[in-house]
Amino acid sequence: MIKLIKYHMKSFLSSNRYIMPLLVYIIILAMLCSSTVTSVKAVYIFSMVVAYFVATWSGFIYADSEDHITEQILILKSRSNIKYYISKILFVVIWGMLYAGISFVVPIFWRIFELIIKDNKFSDMNIEIVCISLFVHICIVMLGSIIGYLLHPRVFKNRKIGAIATFSLSVIGIIKGPLFEEFKLSAFKILSWLLPPVYEIIQGCNLETNGLKFSNVILPCILAVIYSCILATINVFAINKRGF
Repeated sequence: MIKLIKYHMKSFLSSNRYIMPLLVYIIILAMLCSSTVTSVKAVYIFSMVVAYFVATWSGFIYADSEDHITEQILILKSRSNIKYYISKILFVVIWGMLYAGISFVVPIFWRIFELIIKDNKFSDMNIEIVCISLFVHICIVMLGSIIGYLLHPRVFKNRKIGAIATFSLSVIGIIKGPLFEEFKLSAFKILSWLLPPVYEIIQGCNLETNGLKFSNVILPCILAVIYSCILATINVFAINKRGF
């Protein structure tokens, strides 16, 4: 499994398709840190949403970059279709963790820089906030990465519609709260539970209520992990069933 994941890493890095999402995320995060926003909590929450979309983008790009002939050779070498497909999912999630790591490191270095120049920006930063932010970022990029990889070319061959569907699912996961709150029908409540629990995570991080607290984000993050595992299982069995 580890050898397969290492191979996926080398293959994706050699394709150079990872550069644009990574560059976009770093630029947006740098702009956030250099903006007039003085609260590191606000920066972490906004970067969390951006990381979610960028992870989804990366997952979709990676699914599109696969070569079917190489895949068949690797499946034969690994002697297990399921093992190979799981290794792909694990790699997509591990790659998504890169964005969580960047969101963890950049604000810390920025705070150090601000201390050197004796500025009071990000004065609300502490170990608790940084750790909670990292935990939330890990859960949300895991969710985004798997959503991006969900509509694999062998599951959904029309890539234009696949891209639109993936983006739509990502967006609806964020706006589903305001979108469905006016509908009192139980059917809409059930539909809301079938969509990605991104809105619940954002609500748990709401600065207008209690801010970043572990007790507020633990349940939404657990839901995100469970939802991700369900999507990953569906993806693996769908690809295995469709074959080449």
